[in-house]
Amino acid sequence: MSWKWEYAFGAEEAARTAPARFLAQVEKKAADQPRRKREEARTTGVVRASS
Repeated sequence: MSWKWEYAFGAEEAARTAPARFLAQVEKKAADQPRRKREEARTTGVVRASS
């Protein structure tokens, strides 16, 4: 027998049902993360481990 949580969306379902403006903001923030890490390392000399 198999089952799954009915309220747990998969990534595809979440992306399909989320508003386009929300998804655009998520993509923008995700693309901005590497730049922020480089800038932080340059200004502080500290490189944090990725989680």
